[in-house]
Amino acid sequence: MLFHWLLTGAAAWAVAVALKIAGDVAFQRGVTVQLRDWVTAVLSGVWSTLCELGLAAIAFMVWPATLWDAGAFALGAASMEMLVLLPAALAGGIEKKTGKRKDPKSPMRVMTWRNFTIERVIALAGHLGSRVLVWVGVAGTGGIGAVGSAFGLYTLSESLAAYGEAKDWDWLKPRVMWPFLIVQTLIVAGTIWLAIWWSGAGL
Repeated sequence: MLFHWLLTGAAAWAVAVALKIAGDVAFQRGVTVQLRDWVTAVLSGVWSTLCELGLAAIAFMVWPATLWDAGAFALGAASMEMLVLLPAALAGGIEKKTGKRKDPKSPMRVMTWRNFTIERVIALAGHLGSRVLVWVGVAGTGGIGAVGSAFGLYTLSESLAAYGEAKDWDWLKPRVMWPFLIVQTLIVAGTIWLAIWWSGAGL
């Protein structure tokens, strides 16, 4: 049964990405005025959250799920995302283009892989916390408060990332990377705390 939820989570993430891309294309074609970057980032964050967590909520409403099922669903989504990003990482696509031959042991490559690993760990925790919090709201005792918290915190996380992309932040610079990762960690920590609190496990 857990394998079923693992596959469901992976499929839901893939469908969510397709919906996000389609929505972004339709939005860009339909908007005739220039919006501020932060407005665009918030709208992108809201749409991304509706796609990803909306599908999770639907899945938990359609099929009876336990806490472990919700965790497997989240792990499936995180694994699919990792599989999509991994080829670019292996090819060095997450490094800055310098035009020079890449040294596998260069400080830039080591720093880049460290950043990538840290970011993926935070992303995994975010997937787990957000999906479990949605499950607590849909199938548990959290209700609309838990679902609303999950959607709100995930929107904040996605909007921040979208804003960084819009501003063309250099993610390899420590003064950009570390504040971003710290804020994302705080958001994830809050999500996990709420999931535990609303599930009745206490702290």
